[in-house]
Amino acid sequence: MDIRERWDKLLLRLNSNPIMWEKVYRLILLQYTDAKRTYHNIEHLNCCFRHFDKVKTLLTNPDAVEFALWFHDFVYVPSSVSNEVLSANIARKYCRDFLGQENFGEEVFQLIIATKHLETTNLQDDCEFIADIDLAILGADLENFVKYENNIRKEYSFLGEKQYRSERLKVLSSFIMHDYIYLTPYFRKSLEDKARRNISCLIKCLNK
Repeated sequence: MDIRERWDKLLLRLNSNPIMWEKVYRLILLQYTDAKRTYHNIEHLNCCFRHFDKVKTLLTNPDAVEFALWFHDFVYVPSSVSNEVLSANIARKYCRDFLGQENFGEEVFQLIIATKHLETTNLQDDCEFIADIDLAILGADLENFVKYENNIRKEYSFLGEKQYRSERLKVLSSFIMHDYIYLTPYFRKSLEDKARRNISCLIKCLNK
């Protein structure tokens, strides 16, 4: 399924006319194809959708999760700590203005906030799944994991090497300090071991 077909089918399931959303769709593509985004781009979005397709039968509200994925990195400024909140607010506004669904919009808002990866307990099941989907790259094969790390470095090119390594080590260490990186049994079974190996290897490299 190509990305446009996915978008249109989602809107039809939500009883909304895709034509009404044409400007929104173009704006989404504009955001995710920004040349400065070397990781948080359309490739990452498609990767999220591939993992979503594998687990959607396990979700309570797959349409809300899919809608949230479209917007979870809508706003992305590497130096900002407000990306998820801003993205979530925009998504919620579109749900209210175009779908007329306050409850759905609030659910989408909470799903996007979960991709901030600050809360690891007391999350609703679908929030746990979208958080894991967003971090699935950590358990990728070595070639794709190295590519991911290189692309993250490019997005933070405004940082000097020493500062980048220091900040990156903090993020990576926060992932492996917990008993599990992933929150759901599905992702723990399929990606946990690979993710831990990848992160441990990267931490060693950054500490050299």
